[in-house]
Amino acid sequence: MKSILSDLISNHKEPFWILVGTAIFPIAQFLYPDLKKYFSDRIRAKKVFFENIDAILITSDELLSKLFDMIKTDFKGTYSVRLDQEMDNNERIYTLYLFASFWGNIAVMRHESSFSKIAKVRIGKRFLKFLIAFESKGNNRIIDRSTQRIIGDAMLKYTSQGLSILSLYEFSNELSKADSGLRKIMLKLDEVLANSGNRKNRQKIILFGILLKYFIDYFDPKHILTRNRYSTFINKLSTKSRNELDFKILKLYLKFIKFRKKNSYWNTKVLHIKNMFNS
Repeated sequence: MKSILSDLISNHKEPFWILVGTAIFPIAQFLYPDLKKYFSDRIRAKKVFFENIDAILITSDELLSKLFDMIKTDFKGTYSVRLDQEMDNNERIYTLYLFASFWGNIAVMRHESSFSKIAKVRIGKRFLKFLIAFESKGNNRIIDRSTQRIIGDAMLKYTSQGLSILSLYEFSNELSKADSGLRKIMLKLDEVLANSGNRKNRQKIILFGILLKYFIDYFDPKHILTRNRYSTFINKLSTKSRNELDFKILKLYLKFIKFRKKNSYWNTKVLHIKNMFNS
């Protein structure tokens, strides 16, 4: 074999590397379109993701702040009374708006990418894993997946700059209309929150809040857009809910999340995030 290769080299005046290059060039020409598409798809995927994640994080942070207030006061105040079908309480409307804004901004990303684009990069895949966790059956979802998505779509509006979500004023006006489709679908969420005295509903809200905190800490680890909240109220979870968090959500959907040792002062786990954006 070696002698044949030597003969080939000696019988040609051109340097051997030119011969190799001549042989490789057609292969490179054949592969180039696929490679170009692969890298351009990844660039577009990251662009779509980072164009939309800021709005989702900001609304997530506002929602988490409201949930923290509700949990710290044992749900007294905004949702300590019977369901008000008139929805004339501004604070109550604002709470509903925060949930709707969260799902609405997710809907914006879904419509702009169909999630197929962002799934091409690791950070996008992990975002979708969080969505699965938010929507999966169990105590971690406050309302069913279809209702979450309907609310998100109902929050969308088209502007000259593209897709956006309703403002608080527009949302409030919609809820004041007896025949509003958004009002009818929001009543499902309002009923769950209004019945937070029910142990099952309370556990759903607390677990959703903990999952929302993990979402924020993962995608904004330096808390540039969000506040760094240390407590997650894991101590308020029932044994069943705690097991669902530890053995279903974290081990089945969010396996990529790593934790430092348990922080006994806050009675919670602290996310350890390293090189997350190297995707």
